[in-house]
Amino acid sequence: MTNDEMTRLLTEHVPLCQFMQLQVPTLDAEHTVPAAPLAPNCNMHHTGFAGSQYSLCVATGWALVYNAMTLAQLAGQL
Repeated sequence: MTNDEMTRLLTEHVPLCQFMQLQVPTLDAEHTVPAAPLAPNCNMHHTGFAGSQYSLCVATGWALVYNAMTLAQLAGQL
């Protein structure tokens, strides 16, 4: 799976990831590095909205496990 495929998977199946403008610029067997710009994910104090930060962490973990399962050719539900 490429980083573009992972970005597409997350943004098509998790509407919040699309709203957050989440991208996965780095994805390989050892690294999953998603990113989201601050503008759509900031709060009234102009800092990162905690809900967006949490969602970015959850999406990162999901992508990491999904990619590991794909590389190991394992089937399952996440």
